[in-house]
Amino acid sequence: MSSRKGVGRHLCVSAARSTVRLRYRRYVALFETLLYETDSARVQPQTPPMLVEILSILQSLPAMKALRASHYVYPFVNAAHIAGLALLFGSILPMDLRLIGFWPSMSIGMLARVLVPVAVSGFVLAVLTGSLLFSVNAVEYAGTMLFQIKLILILCALANALLLRRAAAWTIFQGGVAGTTPRLQAAGVLSIALWLTVIAIGRWLGYL
Repeated sequence: MSSRKGVGRHLCVSAARSTVRLRYRRYVALFETLLYETDSARVQPQTPPMLVEILSILQSLPAMKALRASHYVYPFVNAAHIAGLALLFGSILPMDLRLIGFWPSMSIGMLARVLVPVAVSGFVLAVLTGSLLFSVNAVEYAGTMLFQIKLILILCALANALLLRRAAAWTIFQGGVAGTTPRLQAAGVLSIALWLTVIAIGRWLGYL
């Protein structure tokens, strides 16, 4: 009887181990399938063939090849890009917070005269260095949905800033009027949300 019980336990243990191994193999196969599909969707260009050809020529230029292979210039360009983003968002944030309602006694016009030139300088630096980073692997970046979303969000953020400067409330509060309005608050919240999302997507793209 004891030998039969021992055999039965052994069979149960073996069956349980086989079940666990089978499930493990299924999970591994599923994970590998999902990983392959994700990589394929990311790498496959979603851009028109003519644009793909142009971008291929761009990233094949000797200067782009040298930048891609450089252990010193590429990190410098990347650091300059981050510095541009820091100047851009670092000057936009105080302005947006003022529009939302912080420091209501401070003149919006005075802040704008100081911060807007810094934001423009940071934006120009970020665009120039970002273009170089893009050109290193232009075809793959252009075919990535995240990159396309990033460009759309940048256009939305610029449109928000231009529409704000055309708003009547902006003109009124430029003269030093205290407080804020719902129109200015909405523009400030939208600006912070858009630029934070752009920065987050940009950092995400760097790890793809």
